[in-house]
Amino acid sequence: MISFLSSGANLLAVNADGNMPYDICDDEATLDVIESEMASRGITQAYIDDQRGAAEKQMLDEMKLLRQEGHPLDVRQADGSTYLHIAAANGYYDVAAFLLRCGVSPSVRDNDLWMPVHAAACWAQPDLIELLCEYGGDINAKTNNGETALDLCEDTTTRAVIVTVQQQEARKKRLAFGVRDSRRQSRK
Repeated sequence: MISFLSSGANLLAVNADGNMPYDICDDEATLDVIESEMASRGITQAYIDDQRGAAEKQMLDEMKLLRQEGHPLDVRQADGSTYLHIAAANGYYDVAAFLLRCGVSPSVRDNDLWMPVHAAACWAQPDLIELLCEYGGDINAKTNNGETALDLCEDTTTRAVIVTVQQQEARKKRLAFGVRDSRRQSRK
């Protein structure tokens, strides 16, 4: 570890899950070395938080520029995914909220019939699940493999959010049905 650090290793490198070495280290001695090196380099928690948010800020700035220049925000990649899928998978709440406010559909599907809500569920982004469903995302939609968001989710906290959203959606449907049903009965 010391040789990596003396060679200028990036202590703030972020993996695909958004974790830095400090986040995933479970060896106390190594963690002490990382903490000491971070302190000697003047790395503060505020700086770490800024670094963690840099990718989301960059994407948000790019989305705002695309919109300002009149470019569509629902462009599909070769796999059918959109910017909203990317924001949902990465937990970029501000980016997703911006895209949704700009009219990007929360129900857009990629080539595997994944909606952004599936990506948010798979990568444990409970706040994004709630946001997408507030804008009309279908929590019960199935992929081409017949999987729902709940099927794709392994994280217990995120699963609890999905179940809550499913219950809220079911309650809304029952109430809507009940209102229609009572109107029909009153016409008799």
